[in-house]
Amino acid sequence: MTDLFTDAFGVLAVLGLILWLRRLHRLVPPELARARDLQKTDPASGQLLVDSYWAEQAAHEKERRAALWQRAPTDVRAAKELRKHILEDLKLNKAAMTDFGAQGESLDLIDKVERNLRQQLEKVDAIIRSLPPAP
Repeated sequence: MTDLFTDAFGVLAVLGLILWLRRLHRLVPPELARARDLQKTDPASGQLLVDSYWAEQAAHEKERRAALWQRAPTDVRAAKELRKHILEDLKLNKAAMTDFGAQGESLDLIDKVERNLRQQLEKVDAIIRSLPPAP
């Protein structure tokens, strides 16, 4: 399940990037602004900066999620935050299917990601039900 989660997160990170870039034209982190400027004169180096930025962001998100999963069984706030992120991932996954016309292997991967996310949602919902409400 960990490998599928890692694959699912990677797909969702890429899809999130694509959707984020489509929706946010004004609010660009300084690292991406530098990369965008560099791409005009040195496309390969600019792309390396972009890839590095998103790899770092994905690593931070993976760590944050792992910490939430670790805290969730005893912390209803962590469980609810995790649930919120899973629901966002489900929206991104659905957008990937509809916005990008997934077919073949891409569609199979999106289906696997959907099933994995649904399983995670069921698990976190069970955790939330087992915990007392937050004060």
